[in-house]
Amino acid sequence: DWIRWAQHAGVISDGEAASLTHLAAQQPDRAEAALADAIRLRDTIYRLIVVAVRGQTPDAADLLAFNQALAEVPIRTTVIHDGRQYTWQIPDSVTSLHYILWRLLWPTADLLTSDQMARVRICEGEGCGWVFLDTSRNQSRRWSSMADCGNRAKADRYYKRHKGE
Repeated sequence: DWIRWAQHAGVISDGEAASLTHLAAQQPDRAEAALADAIRLRDTIYRLIVVAVRGQTPDAADLLAFNQALAEVPIRTTVIHDGRQYTWQIPDSVTSLHYILWRLLWPTADLLTSDQMARVRICEGEGCGWVFLDTSRNQSRRWSSMADCGNRAKADRYYKRHKGE
């Protein structure tokens, strides 16, 4: 599922997905460990982003965990063109089950240290909590997805307005 998600999200190519799937089948215990690392780091990243959006200070343990993971990522030294766009090439390509995580950590660090953090929002949808980059012109987006959270919120408001009539 992790590999399929990364492929669908455009984090990895079809060829990289095939290589990682093959590697995971050969090393199921390492694949499980890599997935556990990714889930742990996803939660850490979420907390780092949420405190930044709220203007709070991050937990030192979260920042340490993120920096330790970032330190394990091969350094980006080569830019390639993948047929559609320019991208960083990570040395050793798809020889590690942590490859997807590597592909995500540098852009996350870039976001955390950029002016774009001012455009990161937490979804206002009830029970959602997703974070998203608000690229709207007036920076007034409130929901992670208009089709889900936004539609539900608007339907709830409509219902409450017309319930008493």
